[in-house]
Amino acid sequence: MFEESIRIPLIVRWPGVAKPGLEIPQPVSNLDTYATVLSMLGARAPANWKQEGVDVSPLLRGKRFTPHDDIYGQYDLQNDAVDFMRMIRTDEWKLVRHYFSAGADELYHLSDDPGETRNLFNDTTHTRTQAGLQKKLLRWQREIDDPILRRLEPK
Repeated sequence: MFEESIRIPLIVRWPGVAKPGLEIPQPVSNLDTYATVLSMLGARAPANWKQEGVDVSPLLRGKRFTPHDDIYGQYDLQNDAVDFMRMIRTDEWKLVRHYFSAGADELYHLSDDPGETRNLFNDTTHTRTQAGLQKKLLRWQREIDDPILRRLEPK
C-alpha cells in the first residue's frame, strides 16, 4: 500500500466558495466524500445511513481543522497472487499488515523515509511504535467488522 496508491488527488470546483488553486494538506479519505457533498448541497443523509466519513467542506471554505488523525486502508488482492493487506498511516508512520503472508509486514518512518525504502518492521528499536499502531489498527478492524478478524479470531 504505497503512498502513490493511497494519496490520490481530489479536484473540487465550488465557485464562490473554494478558492482556485487551494491545496489541502490535511489527510482526508474517500469515505468523506458523501458527507462533504451532502453538506455542500445543504442536504441531510438518510436517517438510517451509517456515515463512515466526515464532512470536510470547512477545509474547502478555508477553515482549519484535522478531520483524521490516522488514515486506514484495506486491500485484498486475489488475482495472480493472494494478499490481504490492512494499513494505518499517521503523519509520521505507516504500518501495513499482510495477513496470511508470513514475513511481508511493513513499517515505515515516513518523515525519515518518504520513499518507503527501509522496512523497519523487524527493527526492535521501533517495537513500541509498532505495537501502538497495531493496537489502533486492530481497533479499527473491529469497528468495521473486518472479515479477516473472523478468520483469525473465530467465535
